[in-house]
Amino acid sequence: MNTDSCKKHGIVYTTDTTNSCPLCKNKIFVTPDELEKKSRREQEERNILSTITIPDSKKSLREFIENMPKVVFSNSRITEVIAIRKECIKILFFIYKLSYSHTGRIMKKDHTTIMHHIKEIRKEIENKI
Repeated sequence: MNTDSCKKHGIVYTTDTTNSCPLCKNKIFVTPDELEKKSRREQEERNILSTITIPDSKKSLREFIENMPKVVFSNSRITEVIAIRKECIKILFFIYKLSYSHTGRIMKKDHTTIMHHIKEIRKEIENKI
């Protein structure tokens, strides 16, 4: 039985019964090697993240930014990366008192993304109280 998967939906399907993704009906194929590479790359990112500590927020702003893990600036959606990114945003916004737009420029994100993170952080704080 031969299988393939759709890049858009991540669905693995058999090529014996159909030549396209059952959801989008497009012939978007991902080889098992590509899936394995993606899985390996995500595992490597997780291994890197396990060795990273969030920089001390009492340092100067320049030192803090220079010592931030480079993976924080990526577009990765791995849970651990998002958690570290959120902590860095929290420090920049609440400790260093930077605006949404300035924090966004530092993090290489849109200011609305920063607003979303801050909204989530405030909800977490409210839930703890």
